[in-house]
Amino acid sequence: MITASPRTLSAAALLSLFAAVPATAGETVLVSSGDGATLTEYGVAVSVYWTETDDAAAEVVATYKPVVAPAEPARLAMRLEDGDAVSFGLPGIPGLSLAFEHTGEGVRFATETLGTDYASN
Repeated sequence: MITASPRTLSAAALLSLFAAVPATAGETVLVSSGDGATLTEYGVAVSVYWTETDDAAAEVVATYKPVVAPAEPARLAMRLEDGDAVSFGLPGIPGLSLAFEHTGEGVRFATETLGTDYASN
């Protein structure tokens, strides 16, 4: 009979999670000014809402926080003109990409988990 310590099994389980993480994504379109939604991706909850400005731009506010880590929520805000699109990662959260786009339909908000490549010698 082969036995392994719990530490060995935990390390193996953790490595198998990283090896098998496919790229995934969540997406929603916030149609009306004042609409909001929350997407949870890669262990991070991101809540977004938007309001329309007097000149038809979108003021977008996003609040994000890791689901299980004891961290304070962080907030970002941006102004998007019609047709503007932006995507970026978050500090301290490698592998997560956020995308925002202001279209005639409203504001599109998407999250995507990016693959992580590790190099070793």
